[in-house]
This record gives sequence, structure tokens and C-alpha cells, in this order.
Amino acid sequence: LIRGGGGGEPAAAKIFDYIANERELVVLTVFSLRNIGNRDTPSLLELIDAAVKRGVLCAVMTDKKQSGNNAFAPALADAGCLVYEVRNDRGPYNAMHCKDALFGATPANMRVVTDATNWSENAFGGCYNYDRRNRRWRKAACVKNRSIESAIYIERNVELWARKLAQTFAMATYYWSQQNVHDTPSPMVAWAAVQAKFGATNLPLHLTTIFVQARTKPGQYVRLVGQVCADEQCTSLRSARLRYWQHRSDTTPVKRAVRLLDWEEGAALDWTCDAATQEVRETKTVYEFDGFGYDPRNDHREGGVTDAAAGADWWLFEAFVLDDGDAQSVGALHGRYLQFKVAIFDPDGTKHWERDANARVDGLRPTINHYARVGYTTRAKFGESAATITRSLPEEAQPEAARPLPQWALREALRNADAGGGSGGGGG
Repeated sequence: LIRGGGGGEPAAAKIFDYIANERELVVLTVFSLRNIGNRDTPSLLELIDAAVKRGVLCAVMTDKKQSGNNAFAPALADAGCLVYEVRNDRGPYNAMHCKDALFGATPANMRVVTDATNWSENAFGGCYNYDRRNRRWRKAACVKNRSIESAIYIERNVELWARKLAQTFAMATYYWSQQNVHDTPSPMVAWAAVQAKFGATNLPLHLTTIFVQARTKPGQYVRLVGQVCADEQCTSLRSARLRYWQHRSDTTPVKRAVRLLDWEEGAALDWTCDAATQEVRETKTVYEFDGFGYDPRNDHREGGVTDAAAGADWWLFEAFVLDDGDAQSVGALHGRYLQFKVAIFDPDGTKHWERDANARVDGLRPTINHYARVGYTTRAKFGESAATITRSLPEEAQPEAARPLPQWALREALRNADAGGGSGGGGG
């Protein structure tokens, strides 16, 4: 509990101690973020700057309505952080209102700070002002915290750390689709940086992407059902927990209802047009992530013929698959195969399963179900799952040119892919 007038626990001191001793990762997702710091301590900016210089990966997301007239967010970017100043445009009083911080990337070092406290002088007190004339921060008259706040510090909780990190990336992706502030690299690039620094098999969450080519009619949407192999030999299957990479708000109600990848209701897919060719992009307007179902604005017709290359038939499943939440399971699911089928739903709820099954097919059926891999990008085609799908070789056995690319690089490559590609397994 942080009491007004300087009473209660010295919350800023605890946060400063985390940052000063951090060697891996700092992720700040704070609505009102200021350069806090007391007379006898470095400022938050000085601590972050020193952390980045010793190799810490830093990412920050804050609300544009709060940071717009504040020099702190650009200063963090100059220090080497990936900074996302986001804006909720749903209304004048809406905002990105989180107050979270994540530290560490290995189970023994994972820490989460959360609750209702903004990182402001009002909550923590402060002594630092920005001198606009000389473009530098300097100590000035100190102010004590005036409000009653609370903050929670959770240490070595892998489950919470993974869920919070997944939530941060999901929000960043959703806001990224609305605005691009200060030319910040996309969240996909940030995730690739996290994987490159710590190793995909050392993280408790795994971004998994599946593109499905499925022709739909107005009002229809697509869901994916399946399970992850319980072991490396895939002798049995198990459900997997999901946290969606948030591209579209119109599928959010379905996604909130389904947090497990299993054989029941299934995971919602986002309509997309990532398969557009470069020629189409240069000559026609192409909408990305722009509809729940069929979007006629991408159905470019010339002489009565639909331009399939515009990507009107591609749907996207993109979500973090979470490990079991304990230190021993970190990285266990990365690279595991998952089996899935696709169903097209009519507005009245009628399901259209792929042609080789009139009803749901559960369990290990390698000649019926599609294969994908956790942590990789895969392409499949609706109705072609009857053919046996050859599993890709283990990563270490693949030629250099065939090794899986980072997710963001694969996404860019798929933009120019032939829309007629069939089912794909393994690394894509």
C-alpha cells in the first residue's frame, strides 16, 4: 500500500531495485508513465539507459493521450527501448489503461509488478523535470506522492509472467493495426527479438501461425479444432492453452469463449488477405485483417473473374500456445506437432467440415488431419486434408536454406506467395 505524503512501502525503490539488477528483459505497459525518481536515487530513465547498455532487452507501451506532451517516451526510445505510444480511439475517455511491468526471462528471474498504480509523481513522488531549452533531464524541487495507491509484486511465477507477456503482445498488435507512432517496428519484429535473445525453447509461450485457404460466402466464418502432440513421438494428443495475437476486434467474443485448442468448439480464425501478390498490391487497394468473414472490397473482379491472388480466401490463426506454467515445462511445447481440422460456419451455426469427415474427427488420424508445429508458421488448404502430409525434418537435420525463418519474415514472404498453395506441415 502506497500512502499519500510519502507513507507506506517505498514502491518505487522496489521497482528501481528490479531494474538495477536486471540482466535479461524489461517490459513496461503503463497508462501514465513518468520519469520518476527521488533525490537520492537515479531517475527511471537513467536506470533504463544503464540496463539497455548492459544488454537488457527493453520494450515499453504507454497511452498516447498521456504521453503526447511528455518527453519521457521519446527519451526511452533514444535509450534503446522499443516504445509503443498507443491510442484507444473508441471514445474520448478510453485508454490503454494497464499498469504492468515484467522483468526477467528465465524462471528464477521472472517478476511481475501489477495492480492500479500509475508510474507518476502523484503515486511515487519525483524530482526530475525536463529542461526543454537544453533538452535534458535535471533534478528539481521534489514532490511527494499524494495519492493512496497499491502495487503487487509477484516473483518467480512462470504462469503469470507468460500470460502477461502474451497479453502485452496481443494488445500491441491490436493497437499497431490502428496507428504507427514514431515508426516503431511492428510487434512481430519485437517478438522475433525476444526469441533471438533468449531462444524459442527457453520461453514458456510460443507464437503459432496457421494460414488456411478456405473459400467462404458472406456471413460465414472459419474455426480450427485440434490438439497438440503430448510427446515428441505424437503417441497421444493433449489440449493446449491459447492467448490470441489480437488482429481483429470482431472475432474477440469468440476468442474469449475459447481459451483451449481442443476438438470442441474450436478457435476463431481472422479473415486476411496476406496472399496478395506484389502486382495486386501495386495496382489495387488491398485490405488486411479487414473483416469477419468475406470482405467484398478484396474481391476484385475483372471481366466477371475473381482475382484470387487478392487473398480473399485466406484465414489466419495466430496465437500464443502456453506451456504448463511451471519452471520444468518451459519450452516443452515448442516444435511439437499439432493436428487440426477446419470447419466453415454459417450465420445460423451450421458447420461445414472438410470433405473427408461428416462429423468431428478426434484423435490421431495422420491421413485426415492437417499437421502444424507449435512456434512455427504453416499453410493448409480446406478440403485437402485426405492426402498424407509429410512431416518436416527436425530443425537440426534441415539444410540451411530450409530452416524456419522468424515469424515476421515468413509473414512477409507469404504476402507474395501463390494463392494456390496446398496443405503444408512443419516449418511452413
